[in-house]
Amino acid sequence: MDTKNVFILLITLTILTSSFSQREFIGCNYFHTGLHYTCQLRLHNPNGLNNFVRIEGNHMFGMINEDVTQVYIFSDSNSTIIPAVICDTFRNVVSFMIQSLGVREVDRFAFRNCRQLRTLDFQEHSLHDENFIEERAFQENTELIHLTLLGLQFATLPEGLFVYPSKLELLHLEGNRFSNLPQNIFAPLTNLKILAFGSNNLKVIRTELIEMLVNLEVIYLNLNHIQELPMNLFSTMRNLRTISLGHNMLTVIHSESFGFLPNLTELFLTNNQINAFDEKLLYDTELTDVRMTGNICANEDFRDTSESRDILRTGLQRCFENYKYY
Repeated sequence: MDTKNVFILLITLTILTSSFSQREFIGCNYFHTGLHYTCQLRLHNPNGLNNFVRIEGNHMFGMINEDVTQVYIFSDSNSTIIPAVICDTFRNVVSFMIQSLGVREVDRFAFRNCRQLRTLDFQEHSLHDENFIEERAFQENTELIHLTLLGLQFATLPEGLFVYPSKLELLHLEGNRFSNLPQNIFAPLTNLKILAFGSNNLKVIRTELIEMLVNLEVIYLNLNHIQELPMNLFSTMRNLRTISLGHNMLTVIHSESFGFLPNLTELFLTNNQINAFDEKLLYDTELTDVRMTGNICANEDFRDTSESRDILRTGLQRCFENYKYY
């Protein structure tokens, strides 16, 4: 074979190899995990196509698509969307886990036919400037109890996003870029027990944003840029047990921001700039665990976890004294 033909052959093989490696693919490895029949899914879809008609892979003996109750997408997969074929194929899925897929957009077709879905754990480590989620993305997911949208770099969320999954009890929104959200976005979530809102860009947390969360037990607002807490911010949440506000920019703790919270035992305020603390807060709550290291007024010997309220008062005495000047 002459040099010219060898060169042409090599070019042809290179093109074919490249074409094959870029071929879109979606397939499952099926197995049993505890209570679930699981599809461990591998997806190669860098161009964000949504025209898949089937999912490759062979079921275990005696099992069919309708038996799949859990889908887990490999972290070495890639796609800018969630192809609709997944929920079109596995309509009885109750648990859906996605990690580091590279998603840029979540549209209304992504989870439309996963109508039994109870847990959606969606975690990205996106470097994109801003991603998008459609307002009707969870319109058919009315049984959803646990929703995680972590690290997706959302700058905001559409106001009606949680109208249909109103049974939510756990909502994790850490690691996005929220600085502001629509006033009524959480209003439908009267069953919510845990709201995790850490590692965002919040400078202000408005009372109207969270006042409808009357059954909330735990709220994480750590690792934001919050400078002050509005009056009556938490006062409607009589079931609150834990409030986490560490790593913000707070300077004063007013009891009026909390109101009467008979179940509150934990208040995490580590690494703020607090120089004054209203002692009345101890009488309006059951606080025994106040974490204040890394603040201005806390006693140098103050321990993050106190065994008694007397120890707590001793450790915060300077904070209480300073509050008289506010």
